[in-house]
Amino acid sequence: MSKILDRKGVGGDTLGHRYDGVPLPPVPEATTYIDIGALTIGIEYRFLTDEIVEAGREKEPRLAVGHPDAPLQEQGVSLHVCDNDRVEYIRFDNFGGDPHYHYIVPGAYNVSVQYDEVANGPFLDWALERLRASMPDMLREAGAGELADRVDGAGMESAMPEVALLVKEAMQSSRGLVKS
Repeated sequence: MSKILDRKGVGGDTLGHRYDGVPLPPVPEATTYIDIGALTIGIEYRFLTDEIVEAGREKEPRLAVGHPDAPLQEQGVSLHVCDNDRVEYIRFDNFGGDPHYHYIVPGAYNVSVQYDEVANGPFLDWALERLRASMPDMLREAGAGELADRVDGAGMESAMPEVALLVKEAMQSSRGLVKS
């Protein structure tokens, strides 16, 4: 079971915001997947609008996407941490002024945690370091302890240059950009 909602941040508030349901899934045609032992990492350049979210709701009624009352207009690179069946447990979203990450309990809920670039530096550098160094702990936090026990640390380490290159290519070319 996930422990994330039991942790407290500054001032005693819970860490992150819980959304009942799942986040918008990756677009397979726009996502490059790399198998690393028990994990599959997806690299996707995303473009999100209210229309895309509503179309996603038609396919997945338990879709949970939170955003302000203003129209949704986000884009950037997402890193999807999945098992080999591509069930997602962790996601890093590098969206313009709103970098954040998710702990995902498949089929149930997700917890979105805002990122502080002032304290932690550039988001993608931090996210890549989390993939390399913190994935078992983050998976346990998401309630995926059995998957965490099977993470291949050496494999993650050796795959990071390829993952970083794919992230850079996605940022530079916006390849895979899907608007509808």
